[in-house]
Amino acid sequence: MMLVEVDTAFEVEVFLESSGVDGDPALGLADGDFTVKQYRVPGGAWTTISGTITEVDFGLYVVPISGTENDTYGCIWIRLVAFGMVTFVGKVAQAVGYSPESAIATASEIAALQSDTNDIQTRLPAALVSGRMDSSVGAMATGTLTASALASDAVTEIQLGLPTAAAVAAIQSDTDNIQTRLPAALSGGRMDSITNAMAAGVVTAAVIATDAIDADAVAADAVTKIQNGLVTSSALDDVAAKIDSLEAVALGRWEVTGNQLILYEMDGTTPLATFDLLDATGTPSSTSIFERVPA
Repeated sequence: MMLVEVDTAFEVEVFLESSGVDGDPALGLADGDFTVKQYRVPGGAWTTISGTITEVDFGLYVVPISGTENDTYGCIWIRLVAFGMVTFVGKVAQAVGYSPESAIATASEIAALQSDTNDIQTRLPAALVSGRMDSSVGAMATGTLTASALASDAVTEIQLGLPTAAAVAAIQSDTDNIQTRLPAALSGGRMDSITNAMAAGVVTAAVIATDAIDADAVAADAVTKIQNGLVTSSALDDVAAKIDSLEAVALGRWEVTGNQLILYEMDGTTPLATFDLLDATGTPSSTSIFERVPA
């Protein structure tokens, strides 16, 4: 009787005896000649074999059993009935957890196992530390570190080097003192403060915000430095005169007389500028005005 792995297909060879002369083989039987071809597993009923029975030679026949039919641990029986042969009933195999062949690893299986082992090696420390594996905890679930999980001397170890209540009180006192020397709030997002003295060259154009320095904060000699490079009063007078002329042009009196446009100062009597009026052909005109040119 052969050993086979459960849930695995296999074939068994049986000798079928002729019903005519004792000991003679039953020859030439085809699969369709068997009126009964059944198998039985422990606890099961006799069930028809699904595969095809074939003759090998001289009364020797191959009976196939599928993996689905071989689904129970224990002895497997077959029963064969056909005209011209002695009914065959026999125990042909024992279904076990593994077959002898499957218990031997193949070269590829060994290589895969070696690869997995090498991978595990890369994720293990090179040596134990005091008999233990030295590792780092990257994350800890909520509530993992509880009072019961701490050693009895853990509090002492944790507090070692931490500030005492007296040290914390001293820090609080210093902090309170600093608070009294800080403004109650920022001004425009900045600390509002007073500068009593300033080193030479500290104040530059790049560091002065608009309206940051008023007249009270400027020393007597600062005016000269600030005015250095500013426009002169005469230049300002010239600019003011041009502004007055622009105001007269925009808001003052003007008149068209003959073929000319006369603009007056803000007093309404003093001529400011005179222009000749021309039509589209360049002819002087006071009705079809196309352009003006200084007279």
